[in-house]
Amino acid sequence: MRISLRKELIFLVVLPHFAILSLAASAIITQLDRTAKLERLAPLTELSIAASGLIHELQKERGLTVGLITSGFAEKNAKAVAAQRQLTDPALEQFREREAEFKADVIAVDASYDDTARLLKDVDTALARLEDHRSRADGAALKVPENVGYYTGIIDDLITLTVLSTEHSPSQEITALMLPYVAMIEAKENGGLERAIGAALLNRAAQGEFDRKQYEIYFGRLVGERNALAHFRQSASPALREVFASTMTPAAEAAVADGRAIIAQLPDTVDPKGLAGSDWFATATKRLNLFKQVEDHIAEEIRAETQHQLALAEREIYRIVLVNGVIVLIFISFGLWRALPISSRISKIVDALSRLSKGDESVSLPEDKRQDDLGDMARALVVFKKQMEDRARLEAEQRDAELKATEERTQSLRRMADAVEGELQDRVDGIASEGERLSSDAGALSGISSNVSENAQAVASAAEEATSNAASVSEFASQINASLADVVAQVEDAKRAAQGAQEVAEKTNAVVTRLQEAASEVGTVSTLISDIAEQTNLLALNATIEAARAGDAGKGFAVVASEVKNLANQTQSSAANITDQIAGIQGIATDAVAAIGEIAGAIEKISASAGAIESAVDEQAAAVNEIAEGAAQSSAGSQEVTRRMVDVTQSIDQLDNFSKNLAELSSSLQEELGGLNSAIKRIIRTSTPEVDLRKENVPVAVDRRKG
Repeated sequence: MRISLRKELIFLVVLPHFAILSLAASAIITQLDRTAKLERLAPLTELSIAASGLIHELQKERGLTVGLITSGFAEKNAKAVAAQRQLTDPALEQFREREAEFKADVIAVDASYDDTARLLKDVDTALARLEDHRSRADGAALKVPENVGYYTGIIDDLITLTVLSTEHSPSQEITALMLPYVAMIEAKENGGLERAIGAALLNRAAQGEFDRKQYEIYFGRLVGERNALAHFRQSASPALREVFASTMTPAAEAAVADGRAIIAQLPDTVDPKGLAGSDWFATATKRLNLFKQVEDHIAEEIRAETQHQLALAEREIYRIVLVNGVIVLIFISFGLWRALPISSRISKIVDALSRLSKGDESVSLPEDKRQDDLGDMARALVVFKKQMEDRARLEAEQRDAELKATEERTQSLRRMADAVEGELQDRVDGIASEGERLSSDAGALSGISSNVSENAQAVASAAEEATSNAASVSEFASQINASLADVVAQVEDAKRAAQGAQEVAEKTNAVVTRLQEAASEVGTVSTLISDIAEQTNLLALNATIEAARAGDAGKGFAVVASEVKNLANQTQSSAANITDQIAGIQGIATDAVAAIGEIAGAIEKISASAGAIESAVDEQAAAVNEIAEGAAQSSAGSQEVTRRMVDVTQSIDQLDNFSKNLAELSSSLQEELGGLNSAIKRIIRTSTPEVDLRKENVPVAVDRRKG
């Protein structure tokens, strides 16, 4: 793309000012970033202030709930807790409103506040359990450590939220206010825990109890408050220290000091000296409320300073834009005032040079008598035009002489070319005729080879089909052989099973025979038992008679004889039953022997039939093997035919390729002859310029100015 000199000069004048604009843009971007951070800090500041208010109310609710637990859930303490909850709920509602605004205005658009978002999520999770925690407190289901741990966890997270607002502050002035603000919140938190634990210690002391561990925690919180106040005095400005000093009344400090002195003596006295936990809580609350006043004063200063810094940042942006814009405008105007006249003179010189380079000798040259570089360029341009006119005149004279000599040579070469073209054309036509005949013979040879190839392929296809059929027969025979082998195996298994069954029948017959013999023996024993029972019965009868004769002395013996008689009768009855059962067993055993004999006969017949089946299967297998051998021989012959036909087909393909190559060679010969004919004509007809280039260059015009 061609750019005019005027535009380039304007660009060079404007370009350096882009650096100024870049610096201005960088400063503007920095201020915009600062402004954006301040705009995002404002909602965070409001959220921190709302968190401070919620912390204050939660601290009081925590302490009053501890007093409720340590007082044994007294009604007075319960009413105080309920009243405090009425103060906590509005503070919680205000915090949630500021939280929603902060999430919509800041977290949704700035990922650098992810840590604050995670902290708020933890706070929301804990606050969601507030009602459940209150219900447990009302139901006397809470202990002091659990209650303190719950409220303290929420308060610590809210304090951390305030600390994060300090980290996100882009202004030293705001940070200088945030540091004493956080210190005051931490002092109030330690004081709040001191208040709650002190009330619990006083309530237990009133009941004659003392908790050493809680006492140590109490003093730890007392030290924590003093350290936080020291940090406040160190980081606060003199004005803030003056506000703190004027806010803290001597009466409030003295009342808290008296209560601390009583609590400090509890390890030795376990005597609250009439100071109730609720009274201590109220006294400490008055002092902590003064802390809250100082805290609120600092919060208002932070809010005002944030708005002030935001306004300063916006004014700084306007100032940077205005100052840098005016500077750039002045410098660009001065540069253009100097560059535009120069670019106009250069443009005229460039236009004249351009027209002269295109051969326009009628161009009007600019006159410039100035003694500078542009004046020298204009005067040199006049000399250049005069030399250009002289050279054009000499070139015209030389062209006329060369044109005449060229015409004479062209006529001579044209006559020679016509003679050569006629002789070569006759020879080329003869060769072309022979090439056409060769192409015709090659086409006929290709047709014959194609017919032979088709017949060979048909024979090969038939041979392959025969081979496939033979293979199918062989495969079918193999399958039949496999099936017959399975039948033989099954018959063998049947024979072995029949033999096994016959052996089992014989063993069973022997067992049943032994069972009959054992039953006979048992019958003999049963008869013997029956005889013994009869004898025992007679003996018992005799014993009974003898006992009757003995009178009273024989009564005991008569009872025994009666029992023996009964046992003998039972034994005789059982022996009769056994005899009947044995008779039944002998009958069943006889029937079993007869049935087993019939089974053995049937098994012998099955074994004989299995042998006949095995012989028939062997004969079928031999016949199938003969079929398979015949099919294999047929397949081998077909495969040999196929291989021979493949060789024939390959030879035919080679012959066909040869005929095609011959036809292509003939066609190529025709094309080459055509190209040769064209080349001869082209060479002859274009030889004249070549000769002109090779001839010796003899000058035909002389510069007359040289004499």
